[in-house]
Amino acid sequence: MSDPDREAGRITAGDDLREVRERELATLEVPTLAPRAQQIVEVALELLEEGGPDAVSMRVVAGRLGVRAPSLYKHLPDKGAMENAMIAIGLRQQGAACEEGMRGADDPLTGVAQAFRRWGKEHRHLYELMMAAPLDPGPLVRSAELVAGRALREAMQGDAVGAFTVWSFAHGLLSLELQDRLPPGADVEVLWARGIDALRPR
Repeated sequence: MSDPDREAGRITAGDDLREVRERELATLEVPTLAPRAQQIVEVALELLEEGGPDAVSMRVVAGRLGVRAPSLYKHLPDKGAMENAMIAIGLRQQGAACEEGMRGADDPLTGVAQAFRRWGKEHRHLYELMMAAPLDPGPLVRSAELVAGRALREAMQGDAVGAFTVWSFAHGLLSLELQDRLPPGADVEVLWARGIDALRPR
């Protein structure tokens, strides 16, 4: 699922969100990372998964690659560019997981929500990085965001406000789970099921 800030905005009541976003995706010229830049990002992702955001710096990435930190700037201009590439990869991975979950489920929306939750729990640090700040508007991240939201748009039958609402619920409940902020004794499975049932297309 993708950031709803650009999912519900600028859509009129009669628009099918699926069509609108696929048209937008088709217009984007998505840059590709050079092989060395891709290697740098993959190492950064490994460090993130191992130790969280504090474990990732240009210096540490360079050390794992066996080079000096300044050499990384020949391939990525700064840490922000590296993080944007990490976020783009995460969004695409999340989108693939949600599409797979939708295909394998009797109820598409439940399948998407379960896959979203499972992926976030399995990739907690990357998920939190993806959600920590507004997404970069450039085509690398934007295209990945559109891919990430494709399954939800389909499960919600193109309803922009409905997709926004489901995304908000899913992100909020998953964040409470990840931060161990649910009340003692709360049945999280019931919360997920009740919320998704209430928000499904009618």
